[in-house]
Amino acid sequence: MYDVQTNLIETFRQDFSKYAARSDKRCLTSVLPIVSSRVGNQIKYTDLAEDFSNPTIKKAFELLETARLFKRVRSVTNPQVPLLSHSSDKKFKAIMLDIGLLSNLSGLSKSTDFFKL
Repeated sequence: MYDVQTNLIETFRQDFSKYAARSDKRCLTSVLPIVSSRVGNQIKYTDLAEDFSNPTIKKAFELLETARLFKRVRSVTNPQVPLLSHSSDKKFKAIMLDIGLLSNLSGLSKSTDFFKL
């Protein structure tokens, strides 16, 4: 299964050049693994890629989100009901939508048994 995930990620990367009009291919390549390493942590665009402007990084993030590789969720400053009253559109986290792709992008070994962790 690990090889299938690796091939799938490589296919995504090869497709990045198709989106050159909408986002920088190098930025997309940089953002994807970094988002996977920051799952559950607050995201700042400046931390997702070096040598790119915030608008370029934001476009790359949004394009990968549109591809449904991950989902943006609001950060909550105070975990009390109602949650929306303690959240902001400006502060957010990302969650990967596929645990297999997350483990592959994060460099976890293909022999890692999640049930034993």
